[in-house]
Parts: sequence; C-alpha cells; structure tokens
Amino acid sequence: MKKYLAILLALVMVLSLAACGGPDPTDPPTDPPTAPPTDPPTDPPTDPPTDPPTDPPMTADALIELMKNADSDQGPTQYTMSFAMEMNIAIKQNGMNMELDMKIGMDMESLCDPEKQTSYEKNTTSMTMMGMSMDQVVETYTLMEEGALVEYTYMGMTDGWLRTELDEELDSPWKDLSATTSYEGVTLDEQTQMLEDVEVYVLRVENIPEMGESMEEGLSGLEGADTTDAKFPCVLYVDTQTYRILKIEVDMAAFADVMTAAMAESALGDTGTDGKIDSTMTNVVVSFGYGPVEVPEVPQEAYDYLAGGGTYPLVCGDVTYNVTAPAGWRGEPLGNTALILTSPDSAVTVYYMYLEGETGEDMQEMMQSDVDGLKGAELYVSHGEGPAIEGYETREVVGQGVRTYFAWVESNDGCLLVYIMDYSLAEDPTLQLQAMVDALTPAE
Repeated sequence: MKKYLAILLALVMVLSLAACGGPDPTDPPTDPPTAPPTDPPTDPPTDPPTDPPTDPPMTADALIELMKNADSDQGPTQYTMSFAMEMNIAIKQNGMNMELDMKIGMDMESLCDPEKQTSYEKNTTSMTMMGMSMDQVVETYTLMEEGALVEYTYMGMTDGWLRTELDEELDSPWKDLSATTSYEGVTLDEQTQMLEDVEVYVLRVENIPEMGESMEEGLSGLEGADTTDAKFPCVLYVDTQTYRILKIEVDMAAFADVMTAAMAESALGDTGTDGKIDSTMTNVVVSFGYGPVEVPEVPQEAYDYLAGGGTYPLVCGDVTYNVTAPAGWRGEPLGNTALILTSPDSAVTVYYMYLEGETGEDMQEMMQSDVDGLKGAELYVSHGEGPAIEGYETREVVGQGVRTYFAWVESNDGCLLVYIMDYSLAEDPTLQLQAMVDALTPAE
C-alpha cells in the first residue's frame, strides 16, 4: 500500500510541474527570451454615449398652468360650435294619447378681430317637429361707425335687419378661456394625438363648474331647472407647442336631464296628466382658431332695408288709407289689411289692422285679454285710459318693461286698430301715439 501511495504522489508532482509550464532541466538550452509583442497605444477608454437629458413628462396640473398663461394676451379669433338634441313627449289625458317627436340642431361660426373692433357670427338652427322642418339663420355683423360700436343683425325668419348700438368694447368672446376656468378631476392621456396636422395633449375633465352656472342662466325662464348637482365632463385638445385649446367636447347628458325634468314638471306638474318626456343631446363640440382673420363686411342690403321710410296702403273695407313710415322705420305689410312698422332701434312696434266685423266692444275685450295675460305672467303694472286722440278710443296697458297703447275707431263695418308696443318706455306716449294715427291718410 505504501508503495502505491508513493508512486501516486510522485505522479501528482510531475503533473503539477507540467501544469505550471516549468522547464524540464533535461531539455536543451533554448533561445533567450524575447519581449512579447505589444499592441499600439490606444486612446483612454471613454464612457458609452448617452441620450441628451429629456424634460419630465407633462402632467395635468402643469398643463393647466401653461394653458392659463397661453391665453393671457388674446383669445381665439375664430370658432365653430355644433350640437343636436332629440326629444320625445308622450302625454295621456282624458283617454287620449299624444306623442310628439322633436329634433333640434344648431351650428355656429364666428370671426372676431378685436384690434379692428369688427366681428361676424352666423347661427343656423334646424328643427323638425310633427313632420315639419323649420330652419332659422341669424347673422350678426359688429363694427365701428362714427366712434360707436354697432351691431347689424339679420333674422332669416322675418327676412329683416336690426341695427343696435352697443355700449361696450368688442373682445374675443372666448378671451381668457383657460385663465378664468376651473377644472375638477383632471387626467392627462399618456399619449398625444394628432388633431388635423397639430400634435395635441388630451386633457379629460370630470366637471367645469362655470359651465353649470352658464347653463342655469340659460334655463332661467324654465321653472324648476336646477343645475346645482349637474356635472359636465369635457375633453380638451391642447396644442403641445402653444398650449392653447384647439377643441372642446362637452358631455351634455346632465343638461338634457335637467331640462327634461323641468319641462316635465312645467307641462305635467299637478295636472293629473300622465306623461313622459325623454330627451337626448349630443356632445357640444367647439373648435378654436387663432391668428389674423378676414371679417366679412355688412352687406348693402342691410343698409337699404334699414333706411326705412316709404308709404304703404292699408285697405279698410271700401276705403284705402296710406300709412307713411317715419324716416328710418321699417314697414312690413301683412296682406293689404295689416301693416307692421318697427322703429330703427326695434324698441317700438306699431301694428295697423283693419278688423272686419269687429266692434268697439271687441277691441275692449282685446285690451282686457292683454291685461289678463300680463297678470297671469305676474308682469302687470297698471292699465287705464290712453292719450286723448280725436275720434279714437284709447287704452294704455303697462307691464314690466313694456307699455302697450290701443287706439281704435269703428269704420266701414269694422274697426281700424292702431296698436303700439313700446319697450323704450317713452316719456311722452301722447306724441308717439298721435304721430302714428296721423300717419294714416286717405288715399286719393
């Protein structure tokens, strides 16, 4: 055993020497050692290239602050807006069923140049109800005339024009759009989007309180309309370079619910009528543009229409009168037995009517119905005798913000009525009414 162990140890020593590469003393001498080849000198090692530092990702709060600063000088100079609404009304009363479907759509476009104090706006409203379609176009031109800001408005329904002087300075209707708006529950999409050719952030908002306040003002005439708890979620598309809002989409479901509930209460209420009102409304979409705009000029037809004046025939049985409109007043014949005159500021409207077969008592009942209507609407102030005009019976009815004058005379188996609605609350109604009666002259 010892013999095998000694041989094994010797073998291990030999292998160890071989592994260490030591020279064998019995080998012949070799050439003197030479220096190992070396690589040419190299530049000192450098760190691998890195990307330039990047800005931290945008956050919702940071974007809102940038948006507020972006609107500090001037708001949008142009915008478009559109929405649509559908309503279904079903009522059951006294065994009778009535159902009404109604669709309403509105498109609006606007251009505004605050520096030149000029603007243009066009509203197109379409309505479909009971198989009938109605379209209404309203165009408004605003500009400076002789140092005053004036507004020319075209009403498509009457195919007429109005001119109104304004006591304010023209500004972008959406100026300070972001700076004056508060947002509740905001989130920012991680990815930007392309809106046409512009890269935009997409900011989602759970509610804009100011919108609820604005909606409540718009529904002020509808009793029971309460937007206190209504929420108006919005999506804002914001330019990544200028931080200006380019587009807003507003969810109007809450508005439709508020309006539907108020209308149901107003129409049905405690009447004992069974009924249901349903309505849906699309999102309101508003798109904005910035920079110089070319605002259209007031068309010549507006000036021609508002020049007014002229003489209009009024047939009263077998007698014809001529009605001469004062300078600047507009005349609108309704057939040949009725005529409407409107003052330049639209504050006074005069109706001339020949009512065949009517009597003075009928006229008194007409006046009383006007009184009853004002009382029912809680707008009544007073009524009594009107200004004295030879040959005419007169009455005056005063309501909140309006005076109504009746002057009539029985003639040719009927009554000739001069009926004035005065929203200017003229201090001397006698001269006004007398002038309108004097405008009637028998035709030759």
